[in-house]
Amino acid sequence: SGLLPDSIPSSQSNTTMRLASPILSSALQCGPAQCNTRDLNLTNPVVLIFSHPPELMQAMQDGSVMCVFWEFANSEGSNGQWSTEGCTRNDTASNESQTVCECNHLTHFALLLSTTEIPLTSAEALSLRIIGIICVTISLVCLTATILTFLFLRSLWNLRNYIHINLCVSLFVAQLTFIVAVEPSGSVVGCQAVAV
Repeated sequence: SGLLPDSIPSSQSNTTMRLASPILSSALQCGPAQCNTRDLNLTNPVVLIFSHPPELMQAMQDGSVMCVFWEFANSEGSNGQWSTEGCTRNDTASNESQTVCECNHLTHFALLLSTTEIPLTSAEALSLRIIGIICVTISLVCLTATILTFLFLRSLWNLRNYIHINLCVSLFVAQLTFIVAVEPSGSVVGCQAVAV
């Protein structure tokens, strides 16, 4: 939701790179204008410390967390991209709650996490489909019992329970549509009807 993208596709078909930290910016003031912070000849690297939840530590050990900076538009007309050039992750200084990056220039820095989609086997997909059908069917039975209870017990008839009946009927129709029409049929009109 900012100026810089929070995810980018990777060269691998099932991998996406996502921001795993806030973006840190650094600049150097040289008189009335800013210096070109990419061309500084720094004798020591700039040390950046990113705090993160401990769950990210496993991803770091897998090598899927990278220290990156935002490389602005280049001569090819690109709007810019995340790059690792000149930035490295210091694994010895990093721990469960923070990642230490060292960069040889100043710009906008972040951690990128490589996320990989794990494809389901046909057996796993079938298991998920069967579990989904069973759970939705149980829900439909319970919704039917609730609707019949509200309809046949006149002592429960009031505005609040009328709203509950409408909610239960709406959920029943939505779940019945899901269980009947969730499989792709190849029909554009059928797909649009289910989506609406």
